[in-house]
Amino acid sequence: MMNPSEDTQKEIKTEIEIHKEVSRHKNIASFYGAYQQRGSIMMPIMIEMEFCGGGTLFELINSPFCRGLPEHCIAYVCREVLKGLSRLQKKQIMHRDIKSHNIAITEDASIRLIDFGLARKIKRFWPCKELQGTPHYIAPEVWTCSSYDFKCDIWALGITAIEMAETSCPLLHLQGEAVGKEIVSGDPPTLSRPRRWSPAFNSFIDLCLTKDPKDRPMAKFLLQEHHFITELQDEMQVKAEMKDLIRRLNAAKHLASKTAEDIASAAVEEVPSDVVVSLDTKKEKTAENAEEAASEVHVDEPASEEVVEAISPQDVGSTDIMGKQDTICHIKIGEPEKDVEASTTPKEDPLQSSEKAPELSVSQDLSPQEEVGSTDTEEEQTTVCHIDMGDSEEAPHTSFQSSKEAPVLEENTGD
Repeated sequence: MMNPSEDTQKEIKTEIEIHKEVSRHKNIASFYGAYQQRGSIMMPIMIEMEFCGGGTLFELINSPFCRGLPEHCIAYVCREVLKGLSRLQKKQIMHRDIKSHNIAITEDASIRLIDFGLARKIKRFWPCKELQGTPHYIAPEVWTCSSYDFKCDIWALGITAIEMAETSCPLLHLQGEAVGKEIVSGDPPTLSRPRRWSPAFNSFIDLCLTKDPKDRPMAKFLLQEHHFITELQDEMQVKAEMKDLIRRLNAAKHLASKTAEDIASAAVEEVPSDVVVSLDTKKEKTAENAEEAASEVHVDEPASEEVVEAISPQDVGSTDIMGKQDTICHIKIGEPEKDVEASTTPKEDPLQSSEKAPELSVSQDLSPQEEVGSTDTEEEQTTVCHIDMGDSEEAPHTSFQSSKEAPVLEENTGD
């Protein structure tokens, strides 16, 4: 197993400690524990936390039936997120990655902050200047690597509020450093159609997206003073609407999963039986070809006897122990049905029939210096035997053509 690096272990340990410290709050997902997963390379350490059955805010606002949340639902989500951020600020912790992906929803429409992988504690004599976060949600002071604090999370909440209204965050057409340049040098993002929304909502976004962090409010101020949050009425009705959206989202997820399973099952059932048999036959042929390649020559017994007789040492004409003889047999198989008939039920044994016995002649091109059957040469002699088993039902016809007759050497058995 690949163990995480020392820096990665330190980051994971920090995430676990922070999540454990702040988890006892209704707007932060409960932390249950952490353990190391044995035998895993990609995720060696697992964090166990509260299950949020409604998915994430990102999934909700990007579902096919959602064209942006109504304003009172946006106010409800912002209020619950601000409560979670207020809890973090009391613990001197900044989240640094507030976005729709990291805002979870339970089945009863409660809001939970999740993913504390980038969270850090603020130290009095050690200002934070790291460039961390998701580009489209990063505050200007973070892009410029200036000293920053909790207020970077307020900026990210303002971007998320626009995303809830319009289903996409501002500057989505830009990527990477281009986003940072626009955020630092351009005007603060706003709603694309501000008149469609109430003055209170527009004011809330303007405050959250104030470029100078000194003028940007804290979470506690927005919770207690801003009328977009404080004037939220009929919370039960808002939660009922959120629950309905969650129910439709989960139903769509279930339908998509069920449809995918049905399509896969139908695809398997619709495969014709002859196709399955054909595939099995191809597998068998592939296995047979592999066996032939491994053993160079693979024929049934009658064919083997013919090959042995055709390439006996007397026909090759060399008994030199120091020499090397490589015999290569190329067997051409015809149609599969005729192959089986020729190999398993030959009409007549070619070794016992004088009329259908194989005609034998040797084909070798020799240089003037070489002699067939020489016992002094150390060069290799290769005899090539071509056996063609075609459509004919007769015994295989083996043919050798030669410009010379190969002398037959008498076998020396020794004294």
